[in-house]
Amino acid sequence: MTHARSLDHLDRRRFLRGLAGGALLGLAAPALSGCQFGGVAEGAGADGGGARLPKYLPYAGPRPDLPGTEDGVNPAYFRFPTNPVRGVAEGPGQGRRVRIATTVAGPVPPGPDRNGYWATLNARVGADLDFQMVPAADWQRRFASLVDGDDLPDLVRIHPGAPDRSALLNERFADLTELLAGDAVADFPFLANLPTDSWRGVLNDGRLYGVPVPRPLADTTMYIRTELVPHQGRLTPSSFAEFRDLCRSVTDPKARRWALACPDELVAWVYGMAGPATVWVEDNGRFTHQYERDEYRRALSAVIELVRAGCLHPESFTADLVKRRTLLNTGQVVMNHDSFTVWADTHGDPDADPNATTQVATLRGLVPPGFDGGEGAHRGGTGNSGFTAFRKADTKTLRRLLGVLDWLAAPLGTQEYLLRKFGRSGADHTLVDGYPVLTETGRRETGLPTNYVTDSPPTLGPAPQVDVAPAYAWQAAIIPITRHDPRVGLFAPTEAVKGAALAARMTALQHEVVQGRRTLAEWDDAVRRWREDGGNTIRSEYERSFEQNS
Repeated sequence: MTHARSLDHLDRRRFLRGLAGGALLGLAAPALSGCQFGGVAEGAGADGGGARLPKYLPYAGPRPDLPGTEDGVNPAYFRFPTNPVRGVAEGPGQGRRVRIATTVAGPVPPGPDRNGYWATLNARVGADLDFQMVPAADWQRRFASLVDGDDLPDLVRIHPGAPDRSALLNERFADLTELLAGDAVADFPFLANLPTDSWRGVLNDGRLYGVPVPRPLADTTMYIRTELVPHQGRLTPSSFAEFRDLCRSVTDPKARRWALACPDELVAWVYGMAGPATVWVEDNGRFTHQYERDEYRRALSAVIELVRAGCLHPESFTADLVKRRTLLNTGQVVMNHDSFTVWADTHGDPDADPNATTQVATLRGLVPPGFDGGEGAHRGGTGNSGFTAFRKADTKTLRRLLGVLDWLAAPLGTQEYLLRKFGRSGADHTLVDGYPVLTETGRRETGLPTNYVTDSPPTLGPAPQVDVAPAYAWQAAIIPITRHDPRVGLFAPTEAVKGAALAARMTALQHEVVQGRRTLAEWDDAVRRWREDGGNTIRSEYERSFEQNS
């Protein structure tokens, strides 16, 4: 491999941006729009009731510097493995064309005739990987036209929020259960290496309808720029009162600096201080929505207090995801709730924002305390960012396509991982103090969204210890208090039809309430209407699905 300048002489933010195609944590870079953090994949069948998951067969790869845990802390690596092994003897694609429809987070890269990385990937996989790349913001519309048409691609991304997914999967896509469940997955060793939790959201009526895109179980973070906090003792609030004091201490409108700019995520985060954190709560088979809980009302009251104190940026209720990241990166806000996968990806990137001042080394994640002290709760994810479904085909074709995804899931320590993440040595990446860092050519050409088809199991790094260790410490603290929504694996038909509209109505009112334009009494009335207009029906459907699959 080609050696380049040392890390000390390379702009640190550009170095971090170059790692793993822009992902310090060994994870796929998230889409910049259309994101749903901490969401639940509606419409998948439960993993109880006779459902058959793939057997977990871990790959014996390089030893991590900090170990992962069974409950969801990801292994951490401070150095990139040397001498990666070849994980797949020969390309599984059999020289065939594979049509793939999925989302893309960044610019669409040049085609394989003008892209040496793509051409090399095709050669190694042994297939013509024909990507239909759609920006995340346009995916829902494009997805609807794909599944309604007669020319369905071989592989199609199923987004976590896809409506009426159960009927769609049964009608248009292949049941892969006999090829993947139990010991059968051993034929695809890198798919067998994917965490069990990542497979649960793939189930539909107890059957496997795809391959997951694995992601961390704790998939969102309340970020804080510690260097902007004048009183460092306030960095670990032990109650809402101390968090409120932290927000007030960093807010200085004259200096154009506020505590936060994410009102909806803030309500959910404070709800985790006061209650169970999840959208739905199950207790002995009975389901309760967050809107109905006293703890959520308490969270609303608390955020009203923060808004009245002037702690939220003036653009908080209109700023989109990209704007909120910019506000954090430029120091106009000190905290922001965002995807865990962007710990070092979109923070402090001089190419995305030349005014960025964020330093990854001083970026931390807050852990929610109990509202009055003690332990809080964190809203967990599903372990995946959707999955890839297969067009119905004969068994031979399905096995070939599974082989292609097995190649794409090759983990850290393999040549396949190195090629997929970083491309060709010299042309697409060079070594900087032992880390592969993308060249300008690599940054332009390696943006192929293979990591939205499937991915290797999440890791922290490889990257320098100073950058990885804080993320590992945050995960180690957050995983024990992470709570997972009981809807994972359940289906409520009314949610598929009415859920989004009902939620949008409540969110609009929530904005009015926390800004003091509407009252909590009006919120209570709206909750009653939510029940009457579909909430009670959705609850009954989830309870029935829960009973059937328990």
